[in-house]
Amino acid sequence: MRDQSISAIISRIESRKDRAARVVASLKENLENAEAELEKSTAALEVFQEEADGLANPEPSRPVQDMTNREWVLKALEESGFDGVTTRDLSRVASDMSGKELNEKAVGNALTDLKRQRKVERGGRKWYVAQPQETPAADEVAKEVGPGNAARPLTPNLQKGGDA
Repeated sequence: MRDQSISAIISRIESRKDRAARVVASLKENLENAEAELEKSTAALEVFQEEADGLANPEPSRPVQDMTNREWVLKALEESGFDGVTTRDLSRVASDMSGKELNEKAVGNALTDLKRQRKVERGGRKWYVAQPQETPAADEVAKEVGPGNAARPLTPNLQKGGDA
């Protein structure tokens, strides 16, 4: 009888030993899977960090000191899309792109100069990149205004109190 109880105890111990071995094997497998996932996540995090660093510190295409405010404003306006941009928003975008402070007054002055050069247009409070205008060839202008008068404007200059 005593041999039977010792045999039963040994059998239970071996059963528990087998079950513990299966649990340990399962835990090792889970640990390996978790380590592999951690490695993937760490690699992805490093890639995202590099991209974020690149966005936070973009390399300008030309050094900041080589570009004028007008060039920064025009570049910012071109990259802002076709919906138009207010002077305030353009000031923020141009400042972010250039890495130097471009206040609204500086941006406004640059926009006025660019408008004079027919590179930008204004519609209400928003600014747009000007669409290229087709200009008539010199021969056509000369035909319309007559020979020797090509420098004369095609439309009359209406001044205050003057006639057309």
